Amino acid sequence: MYAGQIVETAPAIELFENPQHPYTRGLLTSIPIPGRTQPGQPLGSIPGLVPSLVGEQHGCAFRNRCPQAIPACAGDVPPINSHNHMTRCLFAAAGAEPVFHREGVPS
Repeated sequence: MYAGQIVETAPAIELFENPQHPYTRGLLTSIPIPGRTQPGQPLGSIPGLVPSLVGEQHGCAFRNRCPQAIPACAGDVPPINSHNHMTRCLFAAAGAEPVFHREGVPS
């Protein structure tokens, strides 16, 4: 969830192996991975500020923090797309490739 809306939902293994929403990818880069993350190594973070939720919302609430934002993101709120792996993102809907895969997730 981001700014009170579901932005991505999928079976757990699918979500960790193939995160499609830029917010989900940002969250996953902030998780230390045992055996791979070194002590003192900085974890990922999502730049920017959470938007105000006061008043009417237009477009994708994550667009001002999103590295893949396009002008269309300021338009209507993107619909949830797909059936099994649902993502509320115009970028993901356009067929974005996964950014990374997590090691150690059981198949």
